[in-house]
Amino acid sequence: YNSVKDILVPSACSALYRKKMLDEIGAFDVDFFAYCEDTDLGLRARLAGWQAVSVPESVVYHHYSGTGGEYSETKAFLVERNHIWVVLKNFPLLWICQLPFYIVLRYVFQFYGIASGTGSASKFKKSHSVMDIILTIVKAYISAFKALPLIIKKRKAIKKKISYKQYKNMLNENGISARELALQD
Repeated sequence: YNSVKDILVPSACSALYRKKMLDEIGAFDVDFFAYCEDTDLGLRARLAGWQAVSVPESVVYHHYSGTGGEYSETKAFLVERNHIWVVLKNFPLLWICQLPFYIVLRYVFQFYGIASGTGSASKFKKSHSVMDIILTIVKAYISAFKALPLIIKKRKAIKKKISYKQYKNMLNENGISARELALQD
């Protein structure tokens, strides 16, 4: 294909992984179960010096949210918990320190999305109460932080072949803002 381009991480629903890479860094982290496990694998691969490319002409058919159900409490719980795990496991320490501010900002945008009827939070709100949303988030944080010793152990085991400066640059170039994350469908 003529339009192959570098990307940060592929979506597992359409990814092909080299066996050599998986032998080197390990496969999907089974503790994630679903959602963000591909981001974790992709970031670990990038830290180990592997590349990821996209072929826009390719066609993939994927049943979106087939595991947890679209806008379900299960999906919301797993996505929220696993976002935290991805950051704690793979991001530079300084960024982890800034995480609470990013989370507050993301929630501000999500509440804006609920009020304006945009983004996935507004769709979730159509079939769930505000209390359901709050309880799901609280459960996700409790689950995420209960596993903190395990996540730290996994963080230490990540094989790094590139510097954190290179890695931070890569993350900055491919980052998603709190607004984009909160208001996407």
